[in-house]
Amino acid sequence: MIELIKNKINDYSFEDKIPIDDMSFLLSLSGGIDSMVLAKIMIELKNTLGFNISFVHMNHHSHEQSNNIAKFVKEFSNHHGINLFGEDIYISSKHNFESMARQKRYKIINNILKHGVFS
Repeated sequence: MIELIKNKINDYSFEDKIPIDDMSFLLSLSGGIDSMVLAKIMIELKNTLGFNISFVHMNHHSHEQSNNIAKFVKEFSNHHGINLFGEDIYISSKHNFESMARQKRYKIINNILKHGVFS
């Protein structure tokens, strides 16, 4: 898996003519196993390839563990010296929660990317 991601990063670097150490990635972390495994892989590759990485975590306040997960992601980011954008999302309606949450997440991510503050 690490080699596959490393090869993709090298391909993007070559295709876009951007040196790897000038590349920046913004990874959205849910705190779940899949995003945390990807985060560990990206940290390992960052340390070997030299690109920049930041994380973003959105606390949806949707269940009793939401704040604990946000705290875990913050501690993980701090431990690895990775910049974290933590955002609170509140959705008043349970109707179509996933769609509304996704729209808010994309808006937050696009805002971070638009302002170029993540690198």
